[in-house]
Amino acid sequence: ILECSDVKVYAIPEGSVVFPKVPLMRVEGPIAVVQLLETPFVNLINYASLVTTNAARHRFVAGKSKTLLEFGLRRAQ
Repeated sequence: ILECSDVKVYAIPEGSVVFPKVPLMRVEGPIAVVQLLETPFVNLINYASLVTTNAARHRFVAGKSKTLLEFGLRRAQ
């Protein structure tokens, strides 16, 4: 059984503006448990920030007068 009651997660509130090299999340707890949680946390944060950054770049290039369409997960990379 995996015991996670000692794990503490600190994160920046959703929707906050962050600057490069500023940690978005800090996880504290037993090293074995924290290492198991690291992979899903990193994947979730990286994907969300990738999609958000790409959306902002596309909006900037297209301009406010254009309509943008969503291309699905294949285009996220």
